[in-house]
Amino acid sequence: MAGRPPCDHDRIVELTRQGLAARLIAEIVGVTPRTVVRVRKSRGCQVYVPRPFTAEEVARAEAMFDDGCSCAEVGRTLDRNQAAIWGRWPDRGWTRKQASEFGNFMRKARKVLGDG
Repeated sequence: MAGRPPCDHDRIVELTRQGLAARLIAEIVGVTPRTVVRVRKSRGCQVYVPRPFTAEEVARAEAMFDDGCSCAEVGRTLDRNQAAIWGRWPDRGWTRKQASEFGNFMRKARKVLGDG
């Protein structure tokens, strides 16, 4: 490990407690996200907790689900982790059958459009 600066564990813990994601902490400190996860585990510090949903985000997500959007699409639109969407709306995601049908549709569409 010669040539590598020591990892600032205290800084990682501090940034974790501020609610930053491992990827962002890794960029700030200059380490890999996996190193951040390892330091968090060794220090026993609380991991990233998602910020609460605003009333506007809830209304937008509900409207998107009503229009038939998937949890993944709602997450991308709201710039939220998909797991946070699933946690907040566990019964609003697509069923396996719906996801399979969409996948089949997309494969057929790519063939027709010449993209696949």
